[in-house]
Amino acid sequence: NPDMLYFFGVLYEKGEEVKQNFQKAKEYYEKSAKLGKLDALYNLGLLYMDGKGVEKNWAIAIDYFEKSGKINDPDLLYRLGGLYVKGEEVKQNFQKAKEYYEKSAKLGNSDALYSLGLLYLGGYGVDKNCSKAIEYLNKLGKPYDQDILFSLGVAYLRGEGVEQNTEKGIEYLQKSGLWTFRYNK
Repeated sequence: NPDMLYFFGVLYEKGEEVKQNFQKAKEYYEKSAKLGKLDALYNLGLLYMDGKGVEKNWAIAIDYFEKSGKINDPDLLYRLGGLYVKGEEVKQNFQKAKEYYEKSAKLGNSDALYSLGLLYLGGYGVDKNCSKAIEYLNKLGKPYDQDILFSLGVAYLRGEGVEQNTEKGIEYLQKSGLWTFRYNK
């Protein structure tokens, strides 16, 4: 019974009613997963993500997460996007990062909105598009930080990813407070 095997996996993982044993939890999750329990695949991913009872391995964790079809945790999706941006534990892939950030943002993660804005602002894995960056950043509902304001200013001055607009560029640079520091030395 896949549900019973999964239940035993949870008991061993959490140490409820039995001594905590991540290796046994893994064994029960694997048996349950072979019988079609998607939650077991997801929990196997968590074990590999955290290195509990197994050697930490993000590539295997991501594979389990994707097979489970249950990646609906906005924080996990955001973390996965960050892994692909940085190329830590997995091969750098901005397009995959964008996909994870978009899913995370749809589930309400504001950090993912910020990261999407940065991808579009810098043209990482997407065509550089300041309008799209601004769209994502405005959804945050808070003022831009200095680096965002500075980057937008430079983009408008140069016409990168947005129609060139010197006035708007200078306005963003002045708002950033970094204009004097970076250009008047």
